[in-house]
Amino acid sequence: MSEFIEAYSRDQVVVDFLLDEFDADLSEEGSVASPQDLTESDDFRHLSDALLSFNAFYAMGRLSNEIRHSNYIAYLLSPAENHGFGTRLLFRMFPLFAGTGPHDASDPADIVVMREYGIVNEETRTKLGRLDLLAFDRRRRRVGVVELKVHAKLGPSQLERYREWVDSYFCAGNDSACWDGNLIYLTLAQGDGTGRAPIPYRIDPSTSRTGTEAEYWTDRSFGEVAAMLETFLREEEAAGRTGTALDSLAQYVAYLGRHICPRQGSLAAPARALARAHGSQLRRLEEARRELREQTIAALAPAFAAIGLNMKPKRDGRFASMKGVVVDLVPIETGFGWKSDALGELSFSFNLFGEIPCITVETRGQSVALCRKWRRIIGYKADNESAGKRVLTWEFALPSPIRPYPITPDGIDDLVSHVARRIARAHDVFLHRLKD
Repeated sequence: MSEFIEAYSRDQVVVDFLLDEFDADLSEEGSVASPQDLTESDDFRHLSDALLSFNAFYAMGRLSNEIRHSNYIAYLLSPAENHGFGTRLLFRMFPLFAGTGPHDASDPADIVVMREYGIVNEETRTKLGRLDLLAFDRRRRRVGVVELKVHAKLGPSQLERYREWVDSYFCAGNDSACWDGNLIYLTLAQGDGTGRAPIPYRIDPSTSRTGTEAEYWTDRSFGEVAAMLETFLREEEAAGRTGTALDSLAQYVAYLGRHICPRQGSLAAPARALARAHGSQLRRLEEARRELREQTIAALAPAFAAIGLNMKPKRDGRFASMKGVVVDLVPIETGFGWKSDALGELSFSFNLFGEIPCITVETRGQSVALCRKWRRIIGYKADNESAGKRVLTWEFALPSPIRPYPITPDGIDDLVSHVARRIARAHDVFLHRLKD
């Protein structure tokens, strides 16, 4: 096992990516005697180079924010910007702008691409929302819209409201001519993976709409967009084109493949190949990861016991599981003065290797009144005061797990010492208020 612990400590960014995103693809193939065949393979080195190389989009952070994606995509599609791509990407996203041939294509000078365009009902001046991306050519009467979601959900009738605005705005007043459109709904999971052409959308003022929005909007996934951009990069390279804009686009494609759509992006093929060829070695590396996490979590037991909380082991008697990162905490009922209703109404947990390393206090049932009661007692202002269970989130001030906190045998003591101090501080600031 020591050889696998050493390999995990050295290559954990790549190994975590494979284990967390491609667990379903792991086979029983590969030697369990040594991780060397895996870590010295060409695909593993390719993944390592891609995951550890500089990426400006990762450096900016918070790219789960859809505005950053829609703004960058709008920049790529606009022929007026300084990237030098002309209309080549716009025509791929919205084929109708390419027309039926060279003489029917939209002139770059006629194309307008808008970012985050606020729309209103022009009669009532009621705000209807904000289009993530709007492109149009008034001369040839063409319009394209992208509505983008990363983790957020659609608002009530959102696609319908946006489409109705497109109908009214681009065929307004005495405008009896028809417009053509492509309406695209871009999300993590939408799309059928085929990259099929967008649904043609005819904006005819004399026609009433009776169908569902699925008849008008084309679903697209980030994976399909990543594939489109990757194909574009290969074609630009084959044509001998270079430049900083293409370098930026390559970094964006790499970011999508790592953080937004890993199972569909540019890293998926080598990752699946590794999972299928070296599944047994990856399982042993998963055991090594669990062992390092177990040592770290177990070493924090005295820090929790000192404030009146015991860590609850899993069914196998260990604290860390192969996949789970949350450890339940159980109040020690005698000797620490916990309020009786706190014992009955609250649950405690912590995680060190999840999305947000933190201590969490929640109500046992989902109740606005209960949440407000305990938030008042604890004196903690939550970001979201809506219905839920969360009473307190006390973060451990560790690096974002978007690039996992490095855990090595040599670093466990320092990590435990830091987190133990944060546990004591959480008690001094908030948790003591749950005691008499």
